[in-house]
Amino acid sequence: MDGNLYLHVLKALLNHKTYKSYYHYIDQKHLNEGFPEIYRLFAVLPDLHKTEHPDYKTSDLKLALFGAYPKVDAGFYNILLQQLEALDAKAESIDTFLSKLRERTEGLRLAKLAIAISEGQGSLEDLRKEIKETIGVVDDASDWKKDFVSNDYVELNRQLKLEPGLRWRLPSMNVALGSLRKGNFGFVFARPETGKTTFLASELSFMAEQVPDKYVIWFNNEEQGGKVSRRAIQGALGWTKEQMDDDEQKTRDMFLKTHPNFIVNDNGHTTRAAVENVCEHGKPALIVFDQIDAIKGFAADRNDLELKAIYEWARAIAKDYCPVIAVCQAGGSGEGKKWLTMNDVDNSKTGKQGTADWILGIGATNEPGEEYLRFMHLSKNKLEGDKDSDPKMRHGRWQTFIKPHLARYAEIGGG
Repeated sequence: MDGNLYLHVLKALLNHKTYKSYYHYIDQKHLNEGFPEIYRLFAVLPDLHKTEHPDYKTSDLKLALFGAYPKVDAGFYNILLQQLEALDAKAESIDTFLSKLRERTEGLRLAKLAIAISEGQGSLEDLRKEIKETIGVVDDASDWKKDFVSNDYVELNRQLKLEPGLRWRLPSMNVALGSLRKGNFGFVFARPETGKTTFLASELSFMAEQVPDKYVIWFNNEEQGGKVSRRAIQGALGWTKEQMDDDEQKTRDMFLKTHPNFIVNDNGHTTRAAVENVCEHGKPALIVFDQIDAIKGFAADRNDLELKAIYEWARAIAKDYCPVIAVCQAGGSGEGKKWLTMNDVDNSKTGKQGTADWILGIGATNEPGEEYLRFMHLSKNKLEGDKDSDPKMRHGRWQTFIKPHLARYAEIGGG
C-alpha cells in the first residue's frame, strides 16, 4: 500500500462500523516502518472510536492526534489533514479493497498456522478450529446434512403455509399474498411520489410489532434519512404531524416504547459488504432495501446484468437471514397507469423479475378525484399464502386508499 491509499483507507475508517470491521486487519508494523507520520493518525483511531459515534470528521481526528502527540509538527499535519478532508473516496471501491485485505490477512494467518503445524508446533485440530471460525467450513460429520431440506410433509406444510410469518397491516395483502417468511424475496415498484415510502412506513411498523425481540431494518439510500425516520414514526403511531409536533416527547417515548426494533439505516452509498455485516451481527427479522438498484459493490458488462446480480444477492440474503422486501421505480410506461405489470419495471429486461417470489405494482392515475386512490396489482406471486389467503387473488388487482397525513394505507371503506 502506498501513502495515498493509506489515506483513503484512513478516511473510510472514520466510519465506526467500517472501523470495527477492518481496523485490526491493518498491518500497523508495516505502516509504521513505511509511513510513520500516517501511522500516528491510524494509532489514535482506537481512542477516537471509544465513544462509538457513527461517523467522525477529520476535525475529530485532528483533536485526537494533537492530544496524543502534542509535540508533532502541527504545520505538516494540518496540510496532511487537509489532503485527507479533500479526498473523495468511492465507498464501494474502498469497501472492496478492505474486504480483499481481510481475505489476504486471514489467509496469511491460516498459512502461518499450517506451516507451524508442519514444523511440529500446534495440531491439525487447531487449524480446523481456526478455519471454521474464519470461513465457516464444516468439520463435524454430524453437520453434513444441515443444509438439506426436510422431507417430513407435516413439517414442510407447517413451515411453508400453516405457520404464520410476518403479516401485513392491509388485510387485502394477507388475502392476496399472505405472510412473509424466511427465504421470501419480493419487491414493490411504483412511479416517483406515488406513495412507496408511505406504504413501507405503514406496513413495516405493523410487522415490527410482531417481532419485538428482533430488528426490522429499513436500508434507505434515497430520501434524507431524518425524513424517512419521521415518516416511519408517523406510520407506526398513525398520528398526524400536528399530533406528533404537539407533544414531541410523548411522540418519542411512545415510538421507542412500542417500536424499539424498527430502525432506519441511512447511507447514500450502501454497499453489499455493509449490508452483510449488519445482517450477520444484527440478526434481523425483516430487511427492506429502498432503493435496491442503488446498492454498491456489484459490476457487470451491462446495467441490466448488474441489476440482476443485485437482486440475486438480495434473494440469497432472504434465504440466509430473513424475508427481504426491495423497492424500485416503475419506468415511464407506468406514468398515470392504474395496473402496473412486470413490463413497467424500470431498467430491466427480465433479470429483476426472474429473481423475485412476488412483485407488487402500486399504480396511480392523474384523474381528478382519484388523488388518494392506489391500485395494487400482484403481477407475480409464488408464495404459499396463509389459511385465510384466497387462491383467486394470487395475481389480484384491487384498490386501496392512501392516507399521507397518517403515513398509512387503508382498505376502501375501511376508515
